[in-house]
Amino acid sequence: TDPLVPLAMALIGIKAGDYRGSALTAWGAQTTIDGAGGAGQFARFLEASSEAASGNPKRALDLFDSIERAGALSPEGSVNRAIARLMNSDYRGAITDAERLLGDREASNAVLARAYLVRARARLGLGSQYSGALSDLDEAMRLDPGYPLYRLDRAEILYRQAQPDAARAELDSLTRDLWDVAPAYRLMGLVRLMLGQPDEAHAPLARAEELYNAWITELRGVETAAQVSGDARRAQDATEGILQLNKELAGVHLYRGMAWADKARGEPEESFLGGVWRNIRGEPTTYERAIKSMEEAA
Repeated sequence: TDPLVPLAMALIGIKAGDYRGSALTAWGAQTTIDGAGGAGQFARFLEASSEAASGNPKRALDLFDSIERAGALSPEGSVNRAIARLMNSDYRGAITDAERLLGDREASNAVLARAYLVRARARLGLGSQYSGALSDLDEAMRLDPGYPLYRLDRAEILYRQAQPDAARAELDSLTRDLWDVAPAYRLMGLVRLMLGQPDEAHAPLARAEELYNAWITELRGVETAAQVSGDARRAQDATEGILQLNKELAGVHLYRGMAWADKARGEPEESFLGGVWRNIRGEPTTYERAIKSMEEAA
């Protein structure tokens, strides 16, 4: 069997976003190579990267470690292993891998930029190294200026540092380039709340809700198709993805409730006749809208 055929299919799968399919295809290619007595690790690299991208960092780490034991871990493999450590909440391990890459003269600018990004996110995960994380993101943007999602990380750090105007500027720039990044709109809602602008928080939070619901709907389709075909692993991946997205969507509902509650606190007390006419029209009060959003979050 020609291992290049499943390898080519794995590359196509990664390009199309079918990470689970790519992992399985690459596994088949590596088995063929191993069975023929070959020493190539490219298929295993594809499988490991696909496992990480499809939400299986522990499996990915095992594969990357096996590549390293074979003496074939490239800079690209090293940065993907650092990303897998980050996904596994091993922040110190991710920093160690990233810093090893930063001293590698063979690493490309793109790999170095990802290494700085990994270290920035790991520092953010550790909870207090904000200045160092911002410096890492600045360096990542210098090395790879065409990757706009660095701005989302910068905005999150600036928000945590209580700098909402600077965070808003980063998010405005990001959403001009990319209109479908739900976490950016979710964070923009929080930034607007920090700025004391509850009315302006609703539009980005509504957009975040729309995008999260679309992603969940898409994953439900993947889950159903995998269940029908008997692909238990892919179905489980989809289920876990849906659960994670639902957690983030719950946050959106919570923040919308906070926005309604903030607005209600600034409204004048409703008159008796005003309340009667509002009930006739079937319009909820701002507090009722806040409660409804909180209930949806729960």
